[in-house]
Amino acid sequence: LNPWITISSPIFYIQTDNIFGTCINQTEFETIKTLIKEKSQNIKLGDTLNELSKETQNFDLVLSFPPFGMRTQHINGEKNPFDFTTTLLLKCGEHLAQDGKLIFLVSNSFLMDVKGKEALSKKGLFVDAVFSIPSGAFAPMTNIPSNLILISKQSKEKTFVAEISQDDTTNKTILQN
Repeated sequence: LNPWITISSPIFYIQTDNIFGTCINQTEFETIKTLIKEKSQNIKLGDTLNELSKETQNFDLVLSFPPFGMRTQHINGEKNPFDFTTTLLLKCGEHLAQDGKLIFLVSNSFLMDVKGKEALSKKGLFVDAVFSIPSGAFAPMTNIPSNLILISKQSKEKTFVAEISQDDTTNKTILQN
């Protein structure tokens, strides 16, 4: 599942036949349907939070690189205390299989949000790993330092933390660990 699909979403580069998700942009949706026909049958056009609310199945893998800095003012008529990424992550956690993994790209502020961490815990979601991505890795789109986080429904005693590097040897060592 990728609840925020774009043409450059990493979910298109993994080996699976069953991709589910939502694209919010009509033009990009049509491009995906044209260029990636074989993997796009279960991709919908619409509001990602609304589409997730309708979803009934659970997924082994949820992978998403949502935008940074977006706000979601209200959910079901109530003021939302979180940014869009945290809101989306929590909603996706509801559709994570018991032994599934959730991988999200988040800003550094996500890791410092005490209320967000409490909300994860209340939903039975645990951060297994944090992979720091250096500033400029996504330039020219953004120079904001970011993190890939790996979340599961199994509580771990320790969280694995590493910094992704431009050095292949370092990254291979991280992957082995």
